[in-house]
Amino acid sequence: MLNNHPFHYHFLNKQILSLLLTVIFACVLYKLLDYYSLKHSAALFIGIPVFMASLLAITPNITHITRHIIIGMSLGLIASFIFLKEGSFCVPMTAPLFLLSGVIIGFCFSKFKLLNYKSYIYLLPVAILLTLAFEGTTSSLTIDRNNTVEFSRVTTLSAKQINTRLSQNRQFKTLPFLLSWGFPQPASVSGEGTNIGDFRSIYFSGGEGKPGHAVFKIVERTENSITFALLKDESHISHWLKWKSSKVSWQTLDSGDTRITWTIDYERKLDPSWYFGPLQKYAVELATEALIDNMIL
Repeated sequence: MLNNHPFHYHFLNKQILSLLLTVIFACVLYKLLDYYSLKHSAALFIGIPVFMASLLAITPNITHITRHIIIGMSLGLIASFIFLKEGSFCVPMTAPLFLLSGVIIGFCFSKFKLLNYKSYIYLLPVAILLTLAFEGTTSSLTIDRNNTVEFSRVTTLSAKQINTRLSQNRQFKTLPFLLSWGFPQPASVSGEGTNIGDFRSIYFSGGEGKPGHAVFKIVERTENSITFALLKDESHISHWLKWKSSKVSWQTLDSGDTRITWTIDYERKLDPSWYFGPLQKYAVELATEALIDNMIL
């Protein structure tokens, strides 16, 4: 057993060196993507995981490829949090995509190695992931980013009461759990009125990134609707999506109750669309719910 110790020590050193080099290379690649303004594209969220997993998979004498990859990917995520200053929200949000890519790459390379590197069909998923990593890198490789989300709630408030409450300066008091964790928080709201030209300025603090204001202006007013348009957004939310318009409308039902509907148009800024699209849509839906609960009810 003593004779095996030098071998195991050398083998362990190679594993550690492989992990450290992979994390360093990934950090350098991150900086390059940031320099070329591709930090929000799939080149980061799929390309870097595929690069890391592939590099870890070809480490010599690795017995458990997938385990080695997962350890390396986890270290990379921790490094992005500590050294690259990625926020407390971004890392957990992207971790499933990183780790899923690592599991797929680990499975493919394990099968490829098991069959003596002859069955290239197991490398096909790797090629597919690499193809998906180009989404968002150019305009021609970008899937439509424009989205619309609406949320409705029925209330006993009359149309007159709704209009009165919308004209007041009301503050956010409650938020859905997901929006209260990691996201910048709407700390205060300034502005009042429901006439065209009236403003609402929401100050976002907390969460990750620097605090800042998102300013909206009423650009359209009807008897039963108000439409806000974004003038500027200095909050960290602008890194993930761009608010375009926010419309609240209400309709009196036959029962005498009133249905309030809040509709938000926004532009997704993160790729791949198949991953971040549903996540952002759900988050914006929660935001419309919070707007009705806090600004009207």
